[in-house]
Amino acid sequence: MLEGETREQRLTITPFPQPGQYATWEPYRQTIETTGGVLVAERHDPLVSFAGLTRYSPWDEFHVAYFASEANWNYFVAPFIFAHGDFITRETGLCVRNPEGCPIRDSVSVAIDVAPRRLRLGAAPCALTSSPAGSSPTTS
Repeated sequence: MLEGETREQRLTITPFPQPGQYATWEPYRQTIETTGGVLVAERHDPLVSFAGLTRYSPWDEFHVAYFASEANWNYFVAPFIFAHGDFITRETGLCVRNPEGCPIRDSVSVAIDVAPRRLRLGAAPCALTSSPAGSSPTTS
């Protein structure tokens, strides 16, 4: 089970890494605790632990929890956090699609049913994300 906060970067995974324990992720600290609240292990500044790893490096429990937590927290809160004043948004034009719904590059030869707008987002300096900038279509 994943449980998170929408106003703070915090997520817990239960059970993890085994029954009777859970992992808590915050950008500056990770913990593994028993369901009774006893601290089993902790890692401060967990992002630093990825330095020097290659794609063949083994991950420990904290690496797995960090990856799953950071990614899922960003997925869960996207609708809320993108409205935060620290995010930079810029409309980049219409997202033109062919009748099958696939994005197309040349809009001259196709009838457009729906033309969602494209939005470029620049991440807030305080938000930990895997990518500081990205784009996402919206439908307004």
